[in-house]
Amino acid sequence: MGQMEEHLKETGLGYRYLIEENYKIIYLIYNDYVLITGIFDTRQDPEKM
Repeated sequence: MGQMEEHLKETGLGYRYLIEENYKIIYLIYNDYVLITGIFDTRQDPEKM
């Protein structure tokens, strides 16, 4: 499991992320599924997320 996503912590949904090269993959664990909710280019401003 990846680390908790600090920018989305206030949602209380438990968003996590993994880093792959220049991309942050944001996801949720829901029942038996992994839901990818976003892919963010880490070379950009995180406030755009």
